[in-house]
Amino acid sequence: MSAIDKVNLATVEKMWRREVEAAATYRHLANRERDLRRKEILIRLAEQEEIKAEDQEVDAEVERLAGSSGEQAHQLRTLFGSPDGRAALARSLVTRKTMDRLAEIASRDGATIPEKKSRKKTAKVAAK
Repeated sequence: MSAIDKVNLATVEKMWRREVEAAATYRHLANRERDLRRKEILIRLAEQEEIKAEDQEVDAEVERLAGSSGEQAHQLRTLFGSPDGRAALARSLVTRKTMDRLAEIASRDGATIPEKKSRKKTAKVAAK
């Protein structure tokens, strides 16, 4: 192979790598945009359905996580005992409950969307 061919091959290889990197970047950006749209849809559904995480639900989730963490239970309780930790856990619970609600709606063949129910009221009725 001549020196010119080696230079041409190196140039083509650099261009190919740039194309691959650009494609990866665009895929990443498209995934981020898709994830943001999904997040917005979940937030809207949670608001519409009045899905919330009650304090006792957050407490129960902290205990569930701590119960399965062995020696690190105290650290976990401390982490999720902070306002930021509790807020993160509450968001996680709301997301989980919203996904459950979405699955419930979808399992009804999507023919009609049932009337809005308050998760708060449902939990209180179940507790009695």
